[in-house]
Amino acid sequence: MAMWRIGTTTIHKVVEAEVAVSPTVALRTEDTALLKRYPWPGPGYSRADGSFLISVHGLVVDTGTRRILVDTCVGNGRVSVPMLRMLDTAWLEDLTALGYPPESIDTVVCTHLHFDHVGWNTRLVDGKWAPTFPRARHLVTRVEWDHWSGENDAGLEDTMRPLVRAGLVDLVATDHQVCDGVRLEAAPGHTPGQVAVVVESGEERAVITGDLVHHPVQFIEPDVPSLADVDATVAAATRRAFVTRYADTGTLVIGTHFPAPTAGLLRRGGDGTVRFVADGPRPVRSPADRRREVADEDFETRVEEARQATMTGWDFGWLKGRADGEGPFWDYERHARALLPRAESLLDIDTGGGELLASLAPLPPRTVATENWMPNLPLARQRLSSLGVEVQRAAGSDLPPGPFDLILNRHGLLDAASVRAALAPGGRLLTQQVGSRNQLELNEALGIPSPADSGSWTLAVAVRALEDAGLHVTTAREAMSPYTFRDIGAVFYQLRAIPWQFPGFELAGHETALRRLDRHIRSTGGFTVHDHRFLIEARARS
Repeated sequence: MAMWRIGTTTIHKVVEAEVAVSPTVALRTEDTALLKRYPWPGPGYSRADGSFLISVHGLVVDTGTRRILVDTCVGNGRVSVPMLRMLDTAWLEDLTALGYPPESIDTVVCTHLHFDHVGWNTRLVDGKWAPTFPRARHLVTRVEWDHWSGENDAGLEDTMRPLVRAGLVDLVATDHQVCDGVRLEAAPGHTPGQVAVVVESGEERAVITGDLVHHPVQFIEPDVPSLADVDATVAAATRRAFVTRYADTGTLVIGTHFPAPTAGLLRRGGDGTVRFVADGPRPVRSPADRRREVADEDFETRVEEARQATMTGWDFGWLKGRADGEGPFWDYERHARALLPRAESLLDIDTGGGELLASLAPLPPRTVATENWMPNLPLARQRLSSLGVEVQRAAGSDLPPGPFDLILNRHGLLDAASVRAALAPGGRLLTQQVGSRNQLELNEALGIPSPADSGSWTLAVAVRALEDAGLHVTTAREAMSPYTFRDIGAVFYQLRAIPWQFPGFELAGHETALRRLDRHIRSTGGFTVHDHRFLIEARARS
């Protein structure tokens, strides 16, 4: 974690999460080139995809006699927050590891009452929200409290009212002197009673911004509003006044939501334009900090590689060396080859890009393949046309007219009645299906519920459906095979490849979970899930 020294006072940054956000959303601007116009002190301020990082962190101000925590992030297990729900981070343990256990904090400053600044005010104890810092006075400006406390806000009910009931809250003025060398400074607009925190020791000064800015581009273009600004006009005026007060003064500006490097100076160029530059007192970095930075850089590189990787058909070759697994104990391709010599006609359902079907050549005189996903259709037609295969766009329940001696279906939609109607008397079906318990460990790690009940698509369910449709099942096998992701890029690629299993997944909303998974992979060598597969061979009754 970063640390800055201001005279004899130290300021420590304790990160809870980092989230990639689009400037067109977080900053309410349609200017997609906004961040590209200016130089920034670190890659998190303007990323290749146009997004930037929002860091959610607390700041411990240690004067030597006082331990003041400025803002307490989102907190674990929050269900009422608009984003970063149900976090499970080690933020409190990280704070303790720095030498600041909860009981040692004597003051908590809430710059304002948005959910990502008050979350760790409380934590669940025996099913109830209890003060996390029981010996601390919790400072909130009276203006801020009066604005929000009358609303039916579930977040305040969890994060602030337990403190009020415990008598731990002090309502103060926006220019309140916290102690010698630490004072509040009004910063309205984002919320009515928001404050910045000014830290002074000897000849040095730092200011913690609160949410008067979410990105330093707002120092340069103060009229660019933040998403949640209550009064954009007042917020812009606050930013202008802040720049006038602190530019070219040597004051270290510490951004409450800035990624690394989180602190810098405001300097005016020859044209009068202000810039945020990583200068002045430098963070003191331990070897552990550097390892974390290297890991962060590697995370972004691997995710970007996976994002840019080309996906063609059902070719998962990009994962070679990045993920490995045993696969089921049977060989689908060998089973298919064994059935081909007895077939004069063949239907391959959901052929993907035609990769597997092409590998089975020579094929029966009449071979038809279906595929319903548009990006795969041209690939399948290009690959299979030279083999005399007709490729049709069709869903698994809308099959070409039969009869077919053999129907193959590897990981496609299996509609028992349609299959029975398309099979010739005595015809064979061979299918390998992805079961509903497939890779559920990954859903759990990301906090994304599976779209289907875990028991909804199993060997027993499929066998019953086929037999009810009039087929005789001759082979039925099921397996849960381990599959291990060796780097976070492989995980991200998988999420792209099978999006239907992870509804609502997006990098911005799940980056915290992915980074936690990345740390797990680095520390243990991999993240293992289980592939749920079952194989069925069935025959149509004559």
